[in-house]
Amino acid sequence: MKAVVVVVLYGKKVEESECVRSLKRYFIDNDDIKILLISNSQGKSIATADWYEAYQATENLGLTAPYQFGLNYANANGAKYLITFDQDTEINENYVEAVRQLFEKNIESTEEKVSAYLPILYDVEENRPCSPGVIDPRERLSTRRYEKENLSDDDVIVGFNSGAIYRVEALNAIGGFPLDYPLDFSDGEIFRKLHYAGYYPHVMDNIRINHSLSINSNDGMSRMRFVSFLHYAKKFYFETASYLAKNSDEKALLQNKYEDLYYEYVKKIKRKAFRRLLTFKKGEPTYSTIRKIERGELVLSDEMINLGRNFESKIIRIG
Repeated sequence: MKAVVVVVLYGKKVEESECVRSLKRYFIDNDDIKILLISNSQGKSIATADWYEAYQATENLGLTAPYQFGLNYANANGAKYLITFDQDTEINENYVEAVRQLFEKNIESTEEKVSAYLPILYDVEENRPCSPGVIDPRERLSTRRYEKENLSDDDVIVGFNSGAIYRVEALNAIGGFPLDYPLDFSDGEIFRKLHYAGYYPHVMDNIRINHSLSINSNDGMSRMRFVSFLHYAKKFYFETASYLAKNSDEKALLQNKYEDLYYEYVKKIKRKAFRRLLTFKKGEPTYSTIRKIERGELVLSDEMINLGRNFESKIIRIG
C-alpha cells in the first residue's frame, strides 16, 4: 500500500457523492491505494462495498478528526502518502496520472521537505480557482491567488485539504492534523505549521480538478456554522503572532496588528459572499448578527470547540 485515501461524507449517501463516483471510476482496481469512506451524518446509513472500507462516526466530528484517523491508518499500514477529500471534489484523468507518476518515482533529496502535492482546485459555483492560495503574514492573513512568479520568502502557501496528497512523513513531523481546528481554517493551520517546520507544498500547476465550495451556496452554511467560521478565523488570525514573534514585546505588537486585520476581514466578508448567508430567521437582520459576533456575544459552545476530540472510539467500521 502506497497511499490511504480518506473521503469525509456529510449529508450525502455514498452514491450521491461525485467525489466517490469519480474515485470508483479511476481507483477501484488500484492495489496501491486503500480508500476509507467516513460518514459524519448520523441520519444517513453508509453503504458498504468491496472497493472501500466504510466507517460511521457516532457524532459529527468535523473534518480534522477523520483525516487524523486516516493518518493513523496510513502509519499503521506503512503508507507513504495520505490523500484527503471531502465529498465535493471530483477527480479526473490528469489527477490520477499525477498520482501514478508520484507512486513510480523515488523522492529525491530536493523533495525531502515537500509537505504535500496540491492540484489547482476550481470552484464550479464561482467559476474561478479557489485553492491553493498565498498568505503574506507580515501584511495580511486573507489569502491571495497563488502565482508562482509572485512568491516571496515570507509567503505561506496554503491549500484546501480536499485533493491534497500529503507526505505522511511531513504530517508526522508536526504531530499530525490540528484537532484544535476541527473544521474551518484547519487546512490553513496545517499548511502554516508545515511551513514554519521547514516544509513546503509542491503545486501541480497543470492539474485542475473541480470543487463545489459549500460556503458559497445559500444552503451551505447554517447560522452556527457561520459563527464557527468566524470563531476559527479569529483564532487563526490571533495565533499568527506566536509563529512570527521573536520576543514578548514583538508578540504584543503583532497581536494588536492581527486583531486589526481580523476585523478588517470581518468587514470584507460583510460585503461579499457571506452577506447573503447572515439572515437565518425572521427578526435576525444581517448586520445585527455580525455586530453580535464582533462584540463577542455569539460564541461557540464547549461542545463545538471540542468537536472531534477523543475521536478514536467514535469512528466505527461498518461491514
